[in-house]
Amino acid sequence: MNFIDKAFENHLTGDNFLQAMADVYSEPEVRDMLNKYPRFVKDVILIIDYDYEIQMEGLDNVICGNLGEQLPEILQALDNCGASQEADVLRQAKLMPLDEY
Repeated sequence: MNFIDKAFENHLTGDNFLQAMADVYSEPEVRDMLNKYPRFVKDVILIIDYDYEIQMEGLDNVICGNLGEQLPEILQALDNCGASQEADVLRQAKLMPLDEY
C-alpha cells in the first residue's frame, strides 16, 4: 500500500490530503501508476512538483528544464484547481524569448 492508498483509506481531506501527497518524493515509483487514481491526485502531485521546482530552480527550469515536458499537464492541473491566472502567466512566460548568457 502506497501513500496515496493510505490517504484514501484514512479519509484524509483538505490540507491533510495535500500534505500526504508530498510523500511522492519518498515513493517516486508511484508516479508510474497515477492514472489509476482520480485526476485530482495527479493534479496535486504535478502542482507540488511545480511549486518545488519554481522555488528551488526558478521559472526557466519549469519552462525549459526538468519540468518542460510536463508543462502542458501542469498548466491543466493549475486550471483544474482554479489557478488559471497562474497558468496564464506560465503560458505567457513560455512565449517569451530566453536571454542567452
